[in-house]
Amino acid sequence: MAQCVGLPAILSLGSTKNPNRLCSPVTADLSYNVRFASPVPAGSLIDLVFNWNDGSGTAIQVVPLTPGSDTYSVTRTRALSG
Repeated sequence: MAQCVGLPAILSLGSTKNPNRLCSPVTADLSYNVRFASPVPAGSLIDLVFNWNDGSGTAIQVVPLTPGSDTYSVTRTRALSG
């Protein structure tokens, strides 16, 4: 945390940024929104893969997309440390 001494708090600057601080650890949300031209056919196997590439045991998260829809919105939250 020594690198954070003297940095202003983001919230004190009137910002609504997320994450709301400049130093780790922080929690970040990653949202993925996709719309296909037509619904995903039944029997299709389509996965959305979050690869955090942070060296942890859960660095890769696979989210299967359910067939029958053409619009998907997936959000994952991750604690990131420096």
